[in-house]
Amino acid sequence: MEPQEINVGIDTSSKQLDIYVRSNGQFFSVTNNKEGIKTPLNNYNRLNLKEY
Repeated sequence: MEPQEINVGIDTSSKQLDIYVRSNGQFFSVTNNKEGIKTPLNNYNRLNLKEY
């Protein structure tokens, strides 16, 4: 199976990160601090994405 291209956009501000995963339409916002930044990493793991 050929790898699927995945595009992720992150809009940053001093208080918030807005994250959009284009391939599946997932959108979420997190606070721009250590705890908030862990959230997208956990979501990345749940998507079962593989790095190539």
